[in-house]
Amino acid sequence: MGEIISGSFSGAFPLLRARPIAYIVLIVLGALIGLGMPALTAWFATLPATPGQTNSLTPAQIAPLLALYPALFLGAIAQYFIIPAAMRTVKPEFGMTIGRFFGLLGMAFAVAIAVELGFFLFIVPGVWFAIKWSQYIWTFLMNDREDPLDESWRITTGHFWETFGFLFLIGIITSVLMFVVMGVIAGLSALLPQAGVVFVPIGLAIYIYAVAFVTLAQLRWMLYLRTRAEATLTAAVATV
Repeated sequence: MGEIISGSFSGAFPLLRARPIAYIVLIVLGALIGLGMPALTAWFATLPATPGQTNSLTPAQIAPLLALYPALFLGAIAQYFIIPAAMRTVKPEFGMTIGRFFGLLGMAFAVAIAVELGFFLFIVPGVWFAIKWSQYIWTFLMNDREDPLDESWRITTGHFWETFGFLFLIGIITSVLMFVVMGVIAGLSALLPQAGVVFVPIGLAIYIYAVAFVTLAQLRWMLYLRTRAEATLTAAVATV
């Protein structure tokens, strides 16, 4: 687990070098968002504060936080380029086709409904479904064996808590990283809105790197689980 996480940190940057123009465009768009931050802050400053909430943020302080949302959306767009780059580390011929893109969206929708239903009924089934189907993105994109949901369920069998711990750990790492980065960016932007043109693209670049790290780590974890499942099957056949 530690080797996968540390290797993904170092392996994330080469993923970004595969499509540098795309990320440069996204970061330039982030700079344009930051460029408009002074106007947004000035406009929010004209709004009255909420009555009776003396400890709440002022409208001028809220403006930089709102400006970060479009930047986070740009970071989400970056994943469209990062996922194929990660896949090409194991399948050099891989390409993100329209069929794969919409197939992935459809599968994500189905899994989300099943997980939410599990949480709605009882919390435990929701957690169970989330972990058992946590590998569906990669089993779908590899798509060279069985049904992707069936394979995700199978390769996590016997490795449920290990997978839970892995996903929890990378979630904590990225959450702390982004909380610190976005908190600092928002704070500096509130103090110096004119410097948002610098702060926002820096925060966006770090966010894109974090997305690359998580993407690569999840792919490598699926490959690890697949290898373990194959070893277990081979050992079981050998004993027959």
